[in-house]
Order: sequence, then C-alpha cells, then structure tokens
Amino acid sequence: MKVIILAGGSGSRLWPLSNDENPKQLLAIDDKFSLLQNTFLRAMDFADAADIVTVTNYKYRDCTFSQLAELSSECRVLAEPCARNTAPAIACALEVLARENGDDIVAVLPADHLIRRNHDFKQTIEKAAKLAEKDFIVTLGIKPLYPETGFGYIKTREPAADGLKVEKFVEKPELALAEKYVESGDYYWNGGIFVGKISVFLQEFADFAPDIKVLTEKCSFENDEFDAEIFAQMPKISIDYAIMEKSARIALVELLSDWSDLGSWQAIYDLKDKDENGNVIIGKAVLHNVKNSLIYSPERVAAAADVENVVLVNANGITMICDLTKTQNVKNLQ
Repeated sequence: MKVIILAGGSGSRLWPLSNDENPKQLLAIDDKFSLLQNTFLRAMDFADAADIVTVTNYKYRDCTFSQLAELSSECRVLAEPCARNTAPAIACALEVLARENGDDIVAVLPADHLIRRNHDFKQTIEKAAKLAEKDFIVTLGIKPLYPETGFGYIKTREPAADGLKVEKFVEKPELALAEKYVESGDYYWNGGIFVGKISVFLQEFADFAPDIKVLTEKCSFENDEFDAEIFAQMPKISIDYAIMEKSARIALVELLSDWSDLGSWQAIYDLKDKDENGNVIIGKAVLHNVKNSLIYSPERVAAAADVENVVLVNANGITMICDLTKTQNVKNLQ
C-alpha cells in the first residue's frame, strides 16, 4: 500500500500556539512526537516508509523533512509552491505515484489528527483496502458522539460489500440539523481519510475535475517539487467538492479507533482529563473560583478568578482569551 500524508495546514484554529510559521501538524500537543510524526508512524503500521509521501507547502518543507527524518531515512516530502486546498495536492501526489509505481492501493491521511488506538486504525484501513480492491473510493466515517456543528457529515444508505454506500456529503450544519443527523444513525463525521486505487482516484479526477487532471499531467515534479507556474493555475478546491460529492464510487467504513482532529481549543479541552472544578490546566496557573475552563500557559504563570467556560492561552508571546463554546472564532483574531 502507498500513503499520501497531507501536511499543508496553516495553523489558524489553535492560535496563538499554532500559527502560519508553526502550524498544528508540527506541534507535539499530546505526545513527545508531533501530530505529523505520529501520523507517519501510524502509516508505517501498514506501509513501508519508502511508500509514504508527505505533501506540504514549500515553506514547511525543511521542518517537515527534518521531523520525518528522525523516524526514517526513507521519508519523502513533496513541496507545493502555494496553497490550493486538498484536491490539487492529492491529484499531484497521485500522479507522482502513478508514474513511479503503477496502480496500487493508496491511503490519504491528514497529518493533524490525533489517534491513539493505532491497531484499530490499521484494522480499519485494511478493511477499507479490501473494499477499494473492488474499485470503490472508501472514506473512513467517524460515528458522531454528539451534534457537532464544526464538522462535515456523510449520509449513508444500503451496504456496499463490506461497507456502506455513500448517499451524499453534507456541509457543516446548524445545531438543530446536526441533532437530527445524530439521531438518525445514518450520518457520520467526515474525517477526510480516504482509501482507493490510484487509477480509480485519477479516473474520478478526469471525470469530475478535468482541469486539475490536465494540469497535473503537465507537471514535471522535478526535485519532488510541484511546478510553480502550473500549480498556480490550479483551482482552490477541496477533494470533497472536486470528487467525493460527485462520484458514484464512494463507499464508507466506520473508523474503529478513537479520533480527534484537534480543530479547536475546545477539542483539546474535551480530550484532556479535568480537575474537580471541570478545568484543564496545561502549564502554570493560579485560579480562584474558575470552572469548566482551559488554561494553557506552559512558560509563565496564568491567573484567573471568578470565570467559567473560558479558554486562556499564553503562547508565543501572546495572551488569548475566548469563550470555550466559541473557540472556532479564534481564527478571526489573526
């Protein structure tokens, strides 16, 4: 199996800890390894290191390579000259693999997810790979734990071999609609993890995103770099919009492992153990009558009194405070 790791994120949702110079995937948030490194190690459970390609923005290329080289001398990093979302990045990586290796099963993994039960993740990938052999593109669906409004959803229907057929992809819903999705049992969170044959992926690009496919075929990929002039002509579009929402070949298998995209400070709060007042304290803090809050201040002391449901972060010389239930709005501060 081949693996494509997508590591081009810009670090807006965990600001000020992450930022444009030090995005989330390069941070060690819950482990001695970064999220990127843990994704690479997880991929090595079912693929050889030499068969894993990581796609990142050119400005993150050196630090991405440096982190991965700590794990394997066979790591390989493809550099995109500008951000064009997931569809062009995946299409170019697929083209590189197709030219070098022919037609194999490939897994596409975001670099910034937190997964601890790697054995269960491997089992899910192996199940998806068997379905991919039958020319499906398989998405790994996460069973919703609550009506989350920050994720896209996938609606399923009747079984397809060892998975479920996908009826449609749904954008991030309002709360009332998210509640209906969870109650129905037919919807999964869209984690952006896909498994399929290289040839099937490329055929779907040819059918539904021919502008991307044509430009991809013109790239030389010299020195593992995407041709800057050609790549700049790519549309800014996600793989969901470009292919997944249009293709009739999409199937779903439920992710067997734990999963978090750590997409907000609230996600980190939900992940961590709480004290008797419902607080998560990472670093140094002096608190009085503080409840159900996240304090992140590893380098200096943070002090707070008589507040609830807040996030207080000291990182990179910046202090940020926000409502715990509205941490998605942090991106508006940058």
